[in-house]
Amino acid sequence: MSGKKTCLCCGYVTLTSEIHDICEICYWQDDPSCWDDADAVWGSNGISLRKAQKRYEENCKLDQTQDFNQAI
Repeated sequence: MSGKKTCLCCGYVTLTSEIHDICEICYWQDDPSCWDDADAVWGSNGISLRKAQKRYEENCKLDQTQDFNQAI
Protein backbone atom coordinates (compact mmCIF):
# COMPACT_ATOMS: atom_id res chain seq x y z
CA MET A 1 0.00 0.00 0.00
CA SER A 2 1.39 3.40 -0.89
CA GLY A 3 0.65 6.56 1.05
CA LYS A 4 -1.18 6.85 4.33
CA LYS A 5 -4.69 5.93 5.36
CA THR A 6 -7.19 8.00 7.37
CA CYS A 7 -7.85 6.99 10.97
CA LEU A 8 -11.53 6.13 11.42
CA CYS A 9 -11.52 7.50 14.96
CA CYS A 10 -9.95 10.97 14.72
CA GLY A 11 -10.04 11.51 10.95
CA TYR A 12 -6.34 12.35 10.58
CA VAL A 13 -4.24 10.71 7.85
CA THR A 14 -1.79 8.84 10.06
CA LEU A 15 -2.00 5.11 9.36
CA THR A 16 0.79 3.54 7.34
CA SER A 17 -0.39 -0.05 7.03
CA GLU A 18 -3.58 -1.64 5.74
CA ILE A 19 -4.73 -3.03 9.11
CA HIS A 20 -3.84 -3.01 12.81
CA ASP A 21 -1.78 0.18 12.64
CA ILE A 22 -2.08 2.49 15.67
CA CYS A 23 -2.87 6.15 15.12
CA GLU A 24 -0.23 8.48 16.52
CA ILE A 25 -2.87 11.15 17.23
CA CYS A 26 -5.67 9.29 19.06
CA TYR A 27 -4.07 5.84 19.62
CA TRP A 28 -6.95 4.00 17.93
CA GLN A 29 -5.84 0.67 16.49
CA ASP A 30 -7.25 0.20 13.00
CA ASP A 31 -9.12 -3.10 13.31
CA PRO A 32 -11.21 -4.66 10.52
CA SER A 33 -13.75 -5.90 13.08
CA CYS A 34 -15.14 -2.35 13.40
CA TRP A 35 -15.12 -1.37 9.71
CA ASP A 36 -18.66 -2.61 9.06
CA ASP A 37 -20.11 -2.01 12.53
CA ALA A 38 -19.08 1.15 14.40
CA ASP A 39 -20.93 -0.12 17.49
CA ALA A 40 -19.03 -3.43 17.70
CA VAL A 41 -17.11 -3.78 20.96
CA TRP A 42 -15.00 -6.83 20.07
CA GLY A 43 -11.55 -6.48 18.55
CA SER A 44 -8.26 -4.98 19.59
CA ASN A 45 -9.54 -1.70 21.08
CA GLY A 46 -11.98 -2.93 23.74
CA ILE A 47 -14.37 -0.09 22.91
CA SER A 48 -16.62 0.59 19.93
CA LEU A 49 -15.43 2.93 17.21
CA ARG A 50 -18.48 5.16 17.76
CA LYS A 51 -17.71 5.53 21.48
CA ALA A 52 -14.02 6.20 20.77
CA GLN A 53 -14.99 8.88 18.23
CA LYS A 54 -17.23 10.52 20.82
CA ARG A 55 -14.46 10.46 23.43
CA TYR A 56 -12.00 11.88 20.94
CA GLU A 57 -14.37 14.73 20.10
CA GLU A 58 -14.89 15.45 23.80
CA ASN A 59 -11.23 15.19 24.79
CA CYS A 60 -9.48 16.09 21.50
CA LYS A 61 -7.00 13.30 22.17
CA LEU A 62 -7.41 9.91 23.77
CA ASP A 63 -4.92 9.16 26.52
CA GLN A 64 -2.81 6.17 25.51
CA THR A 65 -2.86 4.87 29.08
CA GLN A 66 -6.63 5.36 29.55
CA ASP A 67 -8.73 2.32 30.34
CA PHE A 68 -11.26 2.48 27.50
CA ASN A 69 -13.58 0.07 29.28
CA GLN A 70 -14.36 2.62 31.98
CA ALA A 71 -17.53 4.65 31.66
CA ILE A 72 -17.32 8.14 30.17
